[in-house]
Amino acid sequence: MLKGLTYKNTKTDLIGQSFFLHEEYPRGFAYEGNTHFIHYYGYGHGFRDIATRLTVIKEKSGSLEDWVKREFGAEDIEEMETEVGCKRGLASFALSLSGYLSGSGCD
Repeated sequence: MLKGLTYKNTKTDLIGQSFFLHEEYPRGFAYEGNTHFIHYYGYGHGFRDIATRLTVIKEKSGSLEDWVKREFGAEDIEEMETEVGCKRGLASFALSLSGYLSGSGCD
């Protein structure tokens, strides 16, 4: 399994989204599946919960780090300590989607 990235969002440059989304959800979490990059917006306080309804999925092109810098103005990029994969409990929807897109076969 691979590890995701976490970072500070400094811009929102997505069609159909508020240009200030990064201010309300200043943390970003991203990883790559077999064919796509996946980004979740997150809160900047507490446990830095993921806002599962605010997900960006884009076909892979280049590196994950380059993508988050380009699309979200990522700063202070760090590799996450835990691996991406199927888990139950907190954010189970997000992680189920993660498994589906990464090809890991989550049920």
